[in-house]
Amino acid sequence: MLLAAAAPLLMASPAQAWSWDCQQYLRKMGYNVPIGGKAYKSCNYAEEWYVDHDPVLLFHCRAGLEDLDVKHSYAVTACKKGANLL
Repeated sequence: MLLAAAAPLLMASPAQAWSWDCQQYLRKMGYNVPIGGKAYKSCNYAEEWYVDHDPVLLFHCRAGLEDLDVKHSYAVTACKKGANLL
């Protein structure tokens, strides 16, 4: 029974890590990415893409980051990391 209760938590962990990978990449590139900020929200769009495969979600990720003055190539890479494509 304990294993059954823990299964949803185990399944959710990797997806959360993908958004974190996006955020960490941006931090590594020198950008300020506070928890709960606009970059955080954009990275979450990429993570949602992994579930829905809706290309609009990756667009929102990239566009949201670029609106924060993230260089285009960094935004693309960050969103790919957030969608678990890299």
